[in-house]
Amino acid sequence: MFQSAVVPLFGSFIHVVTGTSYPTYFPTYIEEELTPPQQQLISILHIGDSYSSGNGFDVDESGWYGPKWCFRNHNSWGEQAVRIVNAGIPTVDISYHNHACCDAKIEHITQDKVTIAKCGHNDGDSDPQYTRKYAGWSFLDGRTCEHRMDPQIDNVNESIDIVLLTIGGNDSGFVEIIKSCFIPFLSVFGQNDCEEVIDRARGYVHGYYESELINVVTMITSRMKAGSKLILHAYPLIATDRETEDNILVRGITQAAIEVQIKAIEYLNSLGREVDIILFTDHVNEFENHNAETCSSCYNPNGWLNEISESGISLEKDELAQLYHPNEEGHKNWAISFADKLGSIVYEMIEVSEPSNSTLI
Repeated sequence: MFQSAVVPLFGSFIHVVTGTSYPTYFPTYIEEELTPPQQQLISILHIGDSYSSGNGFDVDESGWYGPKWCFRNHNSWGEQAVRIVNAGIPTVDISYHNHACCDAKIEHITQDKVTIAKCGHNDGDSDPQYTRKYAGWSFLDGRTCEHRMDPQIDNVNESIDIVLLTIGGNDSGFVEIIKSCFIPFLSVFGQNDCEEVIDRARGYVHGYYESELINVVTMITSRMKAGSKLILHAYPLIATDRETEDNILVRGITQAAIEVQIKAIEYLNSLGREVDIILFTDHVNEFENHNAETCSSCYNPNGWLNEISESGISLEKDELAQLYHPNEEGHKNWAISFADKLGSIVYEMIEVSEPSNSTLI
């Protein structure tokens, strides 16, 4: 019995996902009287820090899930990109699981992540990898608890086809860079100036980042099956290219980190490993002209990052954690940029049978 099905052919088309049009480049499909192909399953795991969890898309907890202090969001660039690809390749069914967490460092990929914070505030009791116990009393927070997350690497196994990752920003002192270079009025509370924190970040990036990145990627890929992929995403350049000292410093440290990532991945791939390791940087160029300003009293009206002057964000801890992360436009455009690459990778990973009675368009 023949049924109506779709035939994959290459061409451009537009998907509508969560009410937004996403132009991209995937197989175009036309109606044919064919036996529908069986869907093939692809499993994607997303781990890392706040640039993977989804920080920035929502500035309140309405869009968060999992432990609140991880700020995972179903509209993160990773999950949006998967929705685009799922819609574009009907012969594949991609599952997506996000175990990234705000403030995560490289060590938290392989070790527990412990946060001391207000009890009942950072709850994630529905997450089996989360535990909480009473820790004491704080003048600012009152009753405090130890919030513990299992190592993110516990989620990596041979059932995973693709791992997405951002990592290293917090090891470089991301929070200190934001406070000192983008919110300088905090300096009256003893914050170091921008040059000082960038100097420290430079010491880490040039001294330790490459070896630590190689080690953690080696540990992740050792749990993955032959033919699977690990895709490391570079961080976008947060600051605009305006010729100010702070802008130049911030852009320079991110560019240095990308150069280290390139070297680390070239080395890892030179070892002839069975897991393909990819550095994705296309979105870095897409963010140009949409970066943030380093002065706390001005902002980029075309920005794709939450800036303190235009966001209306208060100094509450949860809302501060959304600053200088991709906003709704940032996540959407990062997803569009990545979806083309992800689609081509998925298309290569699945077996696509070309029907004999297909019609070319």
